[in-house]
Amino acid sequence: MANYKIKRACAMAAMLPRAEEEILASIPQELLDRLTSREIAVVMRSLNAHWHKACAWKEADVAAEGYVWDRASGKLREIPL
Repeated sequence: MANYKIKRACAMAAMLPRAEEEILASIPQELLDRLTSREIAVVMRSLNAHWHKACAWKEADVAAEGYVWDRASGKLREIPL
């Protein structure tokens, strides 16, 4: 796979470097080889949007059960009633 193609896709997707690394690691190499830079950027943005939605759902579910997710510590905290 051309390194230039990935660099161009990352520029189009406009994400934080760590997010780019994690997202690219989750895309199969076979797919990266077949897609254009523009198509890779679309996949990257889609995966990033999905990840944010999944985090929001997880946090909403946890809060509904009497706990809240503390992002700073990465732990569940009980909501005092």
